[in-house]
Amino acid sequence: MFRRWFDSFLSFTFAHTSPSMDLSSMSAELKVDGTQAATRISTSSRANLLQYLNALARENAAYYHALVATSSGAHHDRYAEVLEVLSTLCGHIPEIDRLADRLMQKAYLFDSPGVEGNGYRSLVACLDACLMKLLESNIYMKEHRESFYFRLPSCTRDIKNFVDVLGMMRAILQYGERMLNMESETEAKDLFPRNGSELIDEWLVNVETLNQKCFFGSCTAFHFCPSIRMSLQTITTGLAAFAEKFRSLEAEHAGSGPQALGYLTSNLLASRKFMLDPDLKAQELVSSTRDLDIRFCKAFWSVSESRFFEPVHWWMLPKCELAREITIAPEVFTLPRATLDGEEVTIRPASAHFGERPLQARLMSTHLREGQLFIDANDTVTSFKLPDRVLPKSDCLIFHCHGRSQT
Repeated sequence: MFRRWFDSFLSFTFAHTSPSMDLSSMSAELKVDGTQAATRISTSSRANLLQYLNALARENAAYYHALVATSSGAHHDRYAEVLEVLSTLCGHIPEIDRLADRLMQKAYLFDSPGVEGNGYRSLVACLDACLMKLLESNIYMKEHRESFYFRLPSCTRDIKNFVDVLGMMRAILQYGERMLNMESETEAKDLFPRNGSELIDEWLVNVETLNQKCFFGSCTAFHFCPSIRMSLQTITTGLAAFAEKFRSLEAEHAGSGPQALGYLTSNLLASRKFMLDPDLKAQELVSSTRDLDIRFCKAFWSVSESRFFEPVHWWMLPKCELAREITIAPEVFTLPRATLDGEEVTIRPASAHFGERPLQARLMSTHLREGQLFIDANDTVTSFKLPDRVLPKSDCLIFHCHGRSQT
């Protein structure tokens, strides 16, 4: 509903407005809130939005440009910073408009049947959310810049953070355009370049030079709806506190990082500084994901299984009657094909990285079923004595794993 109204409003406005349009009337009509950040925008409306955003940024810049000439000291530096941020924003807009239009022209080629969704559409959707945030901040600046209670440093910081995100989105969209051009030349409809592509190697090298911090600071999860955004901000704050403790334990004694699980209470107390300083949180997250190994990831994944979070599971999640760690022996066995043609398939044990070895797994089931095992007090695997409530065997089994195995 909002998308149709938004498209009609912008199309009508820019079709009947001269280049020297009255921004005050438009800003009074268009109000942007947090729930509209994830709204999908059509190509024509995106062009109109970018034109409006560019006009707003230029008018705000003209206002503060006049103040720079008559100010000095700290006020002069503050106004100069605003001008620099708004100038950078205006410099991104033409290229952003071209890239988004280019990707949306060919994005439909990569849709699944009956589903308008693929990686190119996701990139443009994130771009739209960023543009809506910038539009909201510029409207707020224009309407309140002469107010006594207007906090210019705070508003400037908000715009600067999303301008940094827009700059990174511009770089990502440029790589998306190159991928699209490469697929168009080969007439392929693959979302990913083929193995051996120089673009993959170039991207893996250049991705380390991107400013990833802008995505994990105050702009964390900006492209999600407000309810999910708050949850992700909480998770990233906890991750930063956990990473800091993990790193300190590793510095004291190599291999003791996973013991950070025993400091959950102190981690929560330490997370206050990351809540107050989003830039510090972003720096900790980026450095941790780059420097720490897989042991850090496994330790953080285990946080939800600690005793500290057991009551949370009972209150919020459905009860799981069976959730036991088991060991899968490295043995070869056969299973019938799902096609029921009588043919059997040989299942070989995983052998990537470390060769054939027992695999640690967790068997989970919402209901107990025939053939399932349990671990008794002596940590020995024994056959389960079937009570009356045990259900028959299920035809479905879901495997969830990380990484890639080779045989």
